Amino acid sequence: MLLNFLISLALGADAVTPDGPDIVLGLGEGSSDRRAVKARTLNDTDFDFVPPTNAAAWKSRASDLKLQVQIACGLYPYPAKTPLNATIRPGAVRDGYRVDKVVFESLPGHLVTGNLYVPTDKASGLRPAVLCPHGHWANGRFFSAPDATVASELKNGAEKTPEGARSPLQARCAQLARMGCVVFHHDMVGYADNGPIAHRGGYADTSSQLRLHSTMMLQTWNSIRALDFMLALPGIDPARIGVTGASGGGTQTFILGALDPRPAVAFPAVMVSTRMQGGCVCENASYLRIATGNVEIAALFAPKPMAVSGANDWTVAIETHGLPQLKSLYGTLGSPKNIAGKCWPEFGHNYNQVARESMYSWFNKHLKLGAPEPVLEQPFVLVPQAELSTYDTNYKRPSTSLDELSLNQSLAKMEDADLKERFPDSTAKAQAWKKHLEPVHKVLLGGPVPTPSLYTVEIKGTRPLAGGATIESKMIRRTEDGAVVPALFLRPVGDVKSTLVWVHPEGKKSLFNKGKLIPAATEALNGGTAILAIDLLGFGESPAPKATVDTKFPAYTWCYNRPLITERVRDLLLALAHARDQSKPVKLAGFGALGPIALLARSAAGELVTASVIDANQFSFASINDTTHPDLLPGALRYGDLGGLACGGNGSLTLSGTSDSTKAWLTAYYKAISGQTPKYIAPERMADEVQVLIR
Repeated sequence: MLLNFLISLALGADAVTPDGPDIVLGLGEGSSDRRAVKARTLNDTDFDFVPPTNAAAWKSRASDLKLQVQIACGLYPYPAKTPLNATIRPGAVRDGYRVDKVVFESLPGHLVTGNLYVPTDKASGLRPAVLCPHGHWANGRFFSAPDATVASELKNGAEKTPEGARSPLQARCAQLARMGCVVFHHDMVGYADNGPIAHRGGYADTSSQLRLHSTMMLQTWNSIRALDFMLALPGIDPARIGVTGASGGGTQTFILGALDPRPAVAFPAVMVSTRMQGGCVCENASYLRIATGNVEIAALFAPKPMAVSGANDWTVAIETHGLPQLKSLYGTLGSPKNIAGKCWPEFGHNYNQVARESMYSWFNKHLKLGAPEPVLEQPFVLVPQAELSTYDTNYKRPSTSLDELSLNQSLAKMEDADLKERFPDSTAKAQAWKKHLEPVHKVLLGGPVPTPSLYTVEIKGTRPLAGGATIESKMIRRTEDGAVVPALFLRPVGDVKSTLVWVHPEGKKSLFNKGKLIPAATEALNGGTAILAIDLLGFGESPAPKATVDTKFPAYTWCYNRPLITERVRDLLLALAHARDQSKPVKLAGFGALGPIALLARSAAGELVTASVIDANQFSFASINDTTHPDLLPGALRYGDLGGLACGGNGSLTLSGTSDSTKAWLTAYYKAISGQTPKYIAPERMADEVQVLIR
């Protein structure tokens, strides 16, 4: 490497040990890394939830997980709540309720469509409201089962009326309205009246990934704004809000319940499970299920009342795998009666009348509807599609409705304006930006630095060096997930005054030139500085990861597996933890293509690193245009690119190869925080600065 050559040229080439390569290579079978064994997928069967043993532990975990969900859904920070510009038009009238037609803007130019079921009785007082997201029924809220399905559902007892068998979606809304609830049944993206954005096939491009734009983002935001719409209606009781949906609608139910505090009761049907986690693009987003799953995400609703249902699908084991853990958590939180669930294995994937009646009773109790028990679904008259549709010959879709590309561009402008407002050019803004990045560093970069109890170290071999120093080959293993970082530790004679973590594209080998230690390493040892050189994932002895990017929809990979660049940052954070536990202070040197990773890890490491010399390599996430690029970090452009993400950290910072954007962010941030700015140097001066660093 050119940089290694420059260091050797600047410092000379005196030999220290004759047999460098032996100690660098050959960690053997013990170096196995779980990341090279199996990638996570949505079809895994071990998305288990281990509930904490006390409320304080859950409070801490729930806080972190909620932010993870919010970030994954592309909603950190939340967009500005712009005017809904809602239109409500009268529709069909039925016994005890009417069905209005609704259109509103959840974002400027993005329309939400649906039907509002309104009780027509003369009851006084505030009414409860229920949001009904639907799942992947054909044609969404217009779903109408074929005759053969109707006959089958009536025969097997799943349904009791022809109209319920024909449209279980309308059945749910009609019954809840007759029980006194105002019900909003809104379209998923690309279903029924919703358009022009398609439900599947979008948001697979690099730009969408870098900004965390997704179908899940839109649907989650649409549901949040749907609550805004309902609560703005006259006569709605804000303390009695319910949400229920099945399958993909079940996913929407527990995601909304995880993020929005307003729902008081929830019933996610046939989706909460330790098995398959959701097969549609609208149920997957980068980072969403890293080290978690649907059961734990649904648990974020605790201790508020929630019931779940299972069927002969991926939820068939819910009563033994998932529900007991939820009951344990609710018990720990002092609300054991607020969780319930039942599986009907005699039926396939559904939200049939048996399950619906379970939901009616749950809502009857917890929304205080006052209906006599047991609540049985009453026959109703179907509303035909033409009368449900929000659009007709007299009311057409507005021409201002945005397609995916136009909406993404609009969102990008809003996000960039937000970044401009947050730009850390004052002390207050710099401190606020540092605080804003804390959950981002956890989710995108895998921080913070592990504590000693979270990793183990195995010494694979030791070799003496001239003058009494030693070289130790090690494996640093993260206990939580089995990830392994091969490392080489150069230990000086006597006390270790400081430890320099060395990150280079050639990994541990970069400390050697023709089998001999490079002069920089020799000088460090002579001065009492230890060097910890590592092979990041996919470099040197670290194996290639098993996870490969699903190019049709990258979030199918990154929902369950961290991006490669994140794994490498985590490897470096693990090395920094080990360096910390050897001695303080800890210093950091990052070279070439791995310089940006060193810069990100330094920021995620908080106050640990006291001095750094890093080559930023002219890197910018904005220049990546391939979803399989190893350095693609979903969400990076939401948080200021490399420069914005690299704000934070501690101690002196010397940088070469800094892009204009990175330089602008870091200069403003450090000037505002400390009155000093990073030292910017030409790449050819890296060798001199490394020499200063090791003294």
